[in-house]
Amino acid sequence: MCFLDSTNKITTIEVARNWWSNLGTYLDNQDFANKHREWPIGGGLSHGDAAKIQFQMEALDLPDGWMEEIHGGMFRQRGWFSGTLPTLRKNSRELINSRSPCPRQCTRKHVPLRKNSCETADCLEGCQRQHLPMLRTDCGHRRLVTDLIILEEKRRALDRN
Repeated sequence: MCFLDSTNKITTIEVARNWWSNLGTYLDNQDFANKHREWPIGGGLSHGDAAKIQFQMEALDLPDGWMEEIHGGMFRQRGWFSGTLPTLRKNSRELINSRSPCPRQCTRKHVPLRKNSCETADCLEGCQRQHLPMLRTDCGHRRLVTDLIILEEKRRALDRN
């Protein structure tokens, strides 16, 4: 939920309903944090202008499970999204070292699963093969991963300020 711009004037009934709804969500998150000693993973919001970048990331058309990875990286410092991000080419929207493994640690699967190998960690039932890492250049979600990295770098820079 978004608590950004919560100090704006309430000018319509719809804005008032939205404000009260956001307040209720915030109080639910406070209750969760009181019980579990941490903020709920989906309720976190970056500080200041970094929140606007976070909304852009959340608005991307992400495959199932990716939002949990992103929130885990932003708010729990776990997973590929929490550490050092792959480097981008100068003045470009491309990752350097395209022959390096995909940052999401996608692996090559058998033919029936190859197209969505970034979307599933499991292979065919009973598979005993060691699956090689997928290269950045071969990853079917390369553009999406690159967009996430670009936005995350912006979000981190704004969050530091």
